Amino acid sequence: MADLTTTTLSEGLVANRTAAIPIWQWSIDEKSKNISNDLQANGIYDTLGIQADFKCLLNSYNMRAGSYGLRLDLYVRLSAKSDKHITKSVYLDSSEMFGNPYAFTIFATQAKTFDITSIGTIDGMTLWFYQNNDFIYFDGQKEKFLEVDERLLTPNIFVNNVYVAFGSELSKVTDNTIKLYSTNDLSFK
Repeated sequence: MADLTTTTLSEGLVANRTAAIPIWQWSIDEKSKNISNDLQANGIYDTLGIQADFKCLLNSYNMRAGSYGLRLDLYVRLSAKSDKHITKSVYLDSSEMFGNPYAFTIFATQAKTFDITSIGTIDGMTLWFYQNNDFIYFDGQKEKFLEVDERLLTPNIFVNNVYVAFGSELSKVTDNTIKLYSTNDLSFK
């Protein structure tokens, strides 16, 4: 696996303006393809996790709706022997975050795990920081679509310290054994 080297974004998103920013991409190389097939097919890892710190400066608007977060597009083969690929997406979305996702005035850590046992063989991934252009606030009388003044187009949604990880669901480890594999390990072929 490639390291997630872009962990800090100097830029952010503007609610109802900036749709998405790609922040990380990985694809398997031919040399590692068999190793990846073996690890996933043999159940060495069956869970994918996404974790990040989010900051959102929209609390002063009395927000009622609007979503943002991370979308991980998975480039998968439905079976290890197939050459055909499809894209499946998993989300860490503000609708599932703990706390008020519009009032994270300091960075708040959020995380989510996904069962990938039936998703296929993952050959690549692209991670996006997104917002859905659906932010609505209450002005004291009615709900309104959030429109940001063109002169004040400064980012108001941020992400930091992003992690993408593969592992095994702890409840499925029956013998209290943890096995670690590395492509640097000469005994692993």
